[in-house]
Amino acid sequence: MHEIPGEQFERVLPLLAGGDWRPVLPEAVCERINPGRVFVDRADAPSSAWIWLACGYFYLCGQPPADAAQSLADQMNADLVQAWAAVGERGLVLAPLSAGWQAVLEGFLAGKHYAPIYRREYRLNPGRFRPSAAPPGFRLRRMDADLLARLGGMTTWRSPADFLAHGLGFCLLDGEEIAAHCASVFASRTRVEIDVHTAEGCRRRGLAHAAASALVKACLEEGREPNWECFWNNEPSNALAGSLGFEKCADHAAFYWEPENKQG
Repeated sequence: MHEIPGEQFERVLPLLAGGDWRPVLPEAVCERINPGRVFVDRADAPSSAWIWLACGYFYLCGQPPADAAQSLADQMNADLVQAWAAVGERGLVLAPLSAGWQAVLEGFLAGKHYAPIYRREYRLNPGRFRPSAAPPGFRLRRMDADLLARLGGMTTWRSPADFLAHGLGFCLLDGEEIAAHCASVFASRTRVEIDVHTAEGCRRRGLAHAAASALVKACLEEGREPNWECFWNNEPSNALAGSLGFEKCADHAAFYWEPENKQG
């Protein structure tokens, strides 16, 4: 497996299209909308690929090559773990998008400290979606450069300009304070990955629902598919998804791994 330049990323898209689990994150990287790194077995016609994201996610898709286990161990030791550590990521989510890569990961992680986890995938039922207004005393505003700067930017995007060009988001303001926001942390050409945050002192007041409702509504109006995915045991996120009209599709197996300083 070797790394390829950005202009070749789209060659991996067919490997992402055929599986039961189609997360937005690797698609957004391969469409060169969000930053990331891509590794393949063959640059001209990939049959296997890794998609690396600085936020600690690592997707493996396609049919593993014969040397998959050794190649994965070598690349983790040589570069990938250090690259995550350099941006402050210690806990990693390794997500196999095929049964073959799941078996390779199980072998790679044997004897290491890891935990099996699940990513829960939802799909919106538009017939169940009911938009909600901002609660009294709060003002809804679409994200612009000013709000983005006040939030500290979006680390999953190359720049604020990229987010404003390809992403979308909404803030609920209490006066001039941002009480809650919902944004596309990743986006492909047709789908957006939803992330919601409510300030500590403003929770349990319906703000997350209102902010997420505004984003879902904007997606539907703009012909984009809102994507909701969370960990299977994240009860608040699962409850919010259901209240917005998202319906559970499946739980997808993944692995949580905290590498030691040196991996053998």
